[in-house]
Amino acid sequence: MKELGLAIVLGILLVPTIQATTDIFDFSNLDWSKFRFFRNLPSQNPATAPYANPVLEHFQKKKAVLDYLDRLLLGNSLLGPPTPIEFHPNYGKAWRPYFEHHYGRRAERLIELLGSGASVDKLKYHGVLPQDFGSYH
Repeated sequence: MKELGLAIVLGILLVPTIQATTDIFDFSNLDWSKFRFFRNLPSQNPATAPYANPVLEHFQKKKAVLDYLDRLLLGNSLLGPPTPIEFHPNYGKAWRPYFEHHYGRRAERLIELLGSGASVDKLKYHGVLPQDFGSYH
């Protein structure tokens, strides 16, 4: 019932926004058919694609979108446990010489690398991304 009410409120609130957005921005060169919102689904992996359940994936996508909109509009739930965030004040000072040696004084080489459109493998090689980035855990 909560999701139905949320969908109705979103429909009322977003219709004028969508119309105003399409009036301001030109989306004619945007190809929505090739844009993938969800990644790492079983149907996208060649090894698990034959066994993927399209009905289950459909409802997983729907739940993910509704959860995202719920958190976007209503914020984090007060009922769930708080998320602990570890903070070590001396960590940044200890790693600063390594970072400057690797990426330059103000990360000039890192900014240049990211701006050049480097691939994920290249970013892993240079240490920008962890080596296990993108793998299943």
